[in-house]
Amino acid sequence: VALMAAEASNVLARRGVDAPRFRMVAFGGAGPLTAALLAEEIGIDAILIPPFPGALSALGAARADLEGDLVEPVYERLGALTRGDLARVAAGLDARARAWIGEQTTALSVTDTGIELAADMRYDGQGYDVTVPLDAAWLAAGDFERLRAAFHAAHRATYGHANEGAEIWLKELRAHIVGHTPKPRMALQRGAAMA
Repeated sequence: VALMAAEASNVLARRGVDAPRFRMVAFGGAGPLTAALLAEEIGIDAILIPPFPGALSALGAARADLEGDLVEPVYERLGALTRGDLARVAAGLDARARAWIGEQTTALSVTDTGIELAADMRYDGQGYDVTVPLDAAWLAAGDFERLRAAFHAAHRATYGHANEGAEIWLKELRAHIVGHTPKPRMALQRGAAMA
């Protein structure tokens, strides 16, 4: 419970969410068993337990899209990278992402796929990263100005300030891959007995 509470608190804090304003939904086989303990730890006052919490979990799995994340370490200052270096790293990540999609979709039907790119970046001497959404065209073209501008904007949005004269480290490139799956049809059954 302590580990779940710590992770939930981190997610809520990163998103600027005040936990007591929300209701916890306890689903899955063991969700209702631990919900009260977890809610007490993170300060949520109300818990919603569906009549069939295990079915809600199964429904989520049946309607879920294929998702995966890949990381390509860079660990270099932007000023030390060339356009070719950046394009080469981006092309390698793209090739890995497309190979992953090909492997995953041999046994799973998907209607379409998409790859979202981001980078973990920080100012020189800074002890924490900022995840910055990227455009694949910036990487392919080695557009360092756009990368710097995107980082400063993300840092400003997250922390309220930016240091536009400081050196920037590109720690890693990330690819978030989504394969949209066909969704099962659902029909509402009126008057179904509740067990």
